[in-house]
Order: sequence, then C-alpha cells, then structure tokens
Amino acid sequence: MNNDTFVTLEIRGHAALVRFNRPEQLNAMNSRMIAQLCDALVAADAEAGVKVIVLGGHGSSFMAGADIKEYAALTEDTFADFQRRGARVYALIEQSPKLVVAAVNGYALGGGFEIALASDLIVAHAEAKLGLPEIRLGLLPGGGGTQRLMRKLPANRALELLVTGAARTAEQWHDWGVVNVVSEGDAVEAAIGWCQRFAEASPEALAHAKRLTRAARDLPFADGLAQEYEALRELHRTPYAKARIDEFARRGS
Repeated sequence: MNNDTFVTLEIRGHAALVRFNRPEQLNAMNSRMIAQLCDALVAADAEAGVKVIVLGGHGSSFMAGADIKEYAALTEDTFADFQRRGARVYALIEQSPKLVVAAVNGYALGGGFEIALASDLIVAHAEAKLGLPEIRLGLLPGGGGTQRLMRKLPANRALELLVTGAARTAEQWHDWGVVNVVSEGDAVEAAIGWCQRFAEASPEALAHAKRLTRAARDLPFADGLAQEYEALRELHRTPYAKARIDEFARRGS
C-alpha cells in the first residue's frame, strides 16, 4: 500500500468500508487524511449498490484525534483552515443518504470520536476507549463534539466528560445508550456482518429513516409526523416496495 494512502476504500457487497490508514500514529488525522477521507466518502456515496458506509481504522485503533505534531506547526490562519476543512468530513457523514456506521477498535478520541458521534450508529469493541480530551490542551472539540454529545447524553453527563476530558470504555458508553458493543473479535469485521441486516432494505427507505430520525431531535413532533407521512407515501410508490408487498401477500395467501 502506498505510504501516501491515508484512507482506503473497499466495496464489500452492500457495504463500503472506509478505513483510516496511519496505524503507526493510531490514525491521527492530518490535512492529507482529511482530503482523502472527503474523497472516499464522496466515492462511497456514488456507489449505487452501497447501502451502508462503515468507517474504521487500519491497525489497533479507530482514530486518536488530530495529529498534534501538525497542530503545533499551524498558525492562527492555517489552524482555522484545518478546522474548516475538517468540518466537511462531518457534513458529508451526516448528509450522506447512506447509513454511516463507525466501527471502533482501540481509541476513538477527539476528532476520531467526533467522527463516530456524527455517524448514524457506532459499533465498538468492549474495551475500546472513546472520549473528547481537547480540554487537556487548553482547547475544546472543534468538530461538533460539544453539540453532538449534548444530543446523546443528559447535560450534566456531557458537561462532565467535556470538562474532564475523560475517556470511557465502550461498555460504559453502551450503558449510556451511545454505542453497540462487540465483546469479541474485530469491531470492523463485526460491523460489516452486522450491516448485512440492512441488506433487504431499499436505499430509499434507509435514507428516509436516517433523515427522519435525525430531524426528530429538532423538529416539533407534529412536523416530524408530517414528514414521516410524506416519506411513507413516497416509498409506497416505489417499485421496490410494490414488489415486496406483492411478494409478501402471495406468500400469505
């Protein structure tokens, strides 16, 4: 594999596997990885047969945050540019019509955990460590960590984790309802197998499910119900739904 390949993309049936590839640095994010990750996410979105994008890391970890050596060399302007370009990663994940699943082995810290929080689902090995340690550098999360964490946890728990910078095991995050846990083996391979459960769903239904559940956090209840109704009507008109309904009806007769 080319030493300049910081992100890999592999198609496995209905899943696109996007993996961070700086294992010696625990996949710490640098500027070149940001660019390649954006390209990989766009390419995965363009694959018509792909229903789920699985994000993972080569080596022992998911991603141990930003590359602090690069951080140390940034000026005020280049630091701001780094954050702006990083923001596109989170936007591509959240705006993708495909489900995005973060598969976490080892460490998911700082920007790595923010990528996981931006994803639709998180599958993590039980002993994985996840957290936002930026405050220990005199900083705060810059990839939406303060906002997304508050939408996942009660306010007092989220604030405690932000101001202490403490990492917690996947089992603890599971108890808080944030991740699904894999007790044995590799989280990436487990996530690929886990995502086969989505294989029978249509891409359109998955896209609507993602959009509606995300919107439900912010929309008034009545508006969310209205959007759900319109999505159902749209799906009912699709050839996929008509074929599956007819097939089910024939089996039952």
